[in-house]
Amino acid sequence: MCSGGAGRWNAAGADGVRGAARAHTRPDGDRPRLRRCCADRDAYGLPRLRRHRFCIARTQPKVEAGQEELIALLDDIEANLPIGVAGSSLKAVPFALKLIDWAQNTPLDDDGVKGAVLSWLLNKGNDKQAAFSEQFALAYSAYRTLTSGNETEAADLLDSAGCTDRDASPLPAESLPRAETLKNIIGE
Repeated sequence: MCSGGAGRWNAAGADGVRGAARAHTRPDGDRPRLRRCCADRDAYGLPRLRRHRFCIARTQPKVEAGQEELIALLDDIEANLPIGVAGSSLKAVPFALKLIDWAQNTPLDDDGVKGAVLSWLLNKGNDKQAAFSEQFALAYSAYRTLTSGNETEAADLLDSAGCTDRDASPLPAESLPRAETLKNIIGE
C-alpha cells in the first residue's frame, strides 16, 4: 500500500484518485520512466523509484574470465568481414583460422560461450544482429571446410585465400563443440 511519504505521485489528482492507482501516470497522462534501482533503498529496505532510462546493472552483464577473447573475435568479425562482395568467402578464411585458434584454446564451457555471446549481442539492434549472423555464417563455413578432415580441400582453401603460413592438418575433435555452440547461439 502506498501510504506514508506524500509525493507528487501519491497526491490526489483532479479525478480524486489517490495512492498506487495514481502512481502509474503523470498529471499530464504520460507514464513515468521510473524503474526500481537495486542499489538505492529507503528506510524500510525497499527499492526506491528513481528516474532512470535504464539500469546499468541490468543491461551490462559482467564479462567473466575467458570471455574477452571471444568478444574480441566477434568484434573483429563484425568490423572486418564484408558480406555480399566478391571474394567474401575467401576473406572469411582468416577469421575461420582465428575461430580455430579460439576453439582450441578457450577455457569456456557451453554456458560461458552462451553468456559471452548474449552479452555481446544484447545492445545490438535486429538489423545488426542479422548482418552479423551472415558474417558469422561465412566464417563458420570456412571453419567447417578447414576442419572437415579433407586435407586437400583445406589446403586448397588456404592457398586460395593466401594463408600459406598455416598447416592444413586436421583439428582435434575436442575443440569442435565450442564452435558448434557458438554457431547454434548466433544462428545462420
